[in-house]
Amino acid sequence: QKNRLQKLERLMDQTTEKLNQVTEKLSTDTIYDPDNQDELQQLLEQSTQLKAELDDYEMEWLELSED
Repeated sequence: QKNRLQKLERLMDQTTEKLNQVTEKLSTDTIYDPDNQDELQQLLEQSTQLKAELDDYEMEWLELSED
């Protein structure tokens, strides 16, 4: 169980870093240009996916840490 908690912490760190990178890209003005619509769509999907993963990791971490 301790190993799983440590693994979840690493996964949360990695996922947070990826989410920060996506958020940074989404904060640029050029991403909203018409020529970049495909990339914008991909980034929005990645953001949604990463947030869902992070929520799952956090929930599991909380459940395990309560035991």
